[in-house]
Amino acid sequence: MSSRQDRQRRKMQLLHQVRSQRAEIRRLGEEWSRRMQPVDAFWETLYRLRAPVMLCSGLLLMRGLRRKPGRLLLYIRRAAGVWGTVRFIRRQFTAGKRVR
Repeated sequence: MSSRQDRQRRKMQLLHQVRSQRAEIRRLGEEWSRRMQPVDAFWETLYRLRAPVMLCSGLLLMRGLRRKPGRLLLYIRRAAGVWGTVRFIRRQFTAGKRVR
């Protein structure tokens, strides 16, 4: 009978642990939502303004191409180089962590 009581007590402990973990997850989720609210608001504003931003960036691109096309190509090459470097660094740090 003792082993049955032990199992019952262990079950109660585990259920209590699950309840407390769920409460902690809920609390952390609410805190995350509260802290991310400014970021979400910024993202929504940016999303609402996507058409004017794309229009202005296109106009700036046209202006840049008309005035100094060589400089624009230089910036494109630099951006590609930075992007390649970032990808290389990411691969180096995550190479051992991949699980497939």
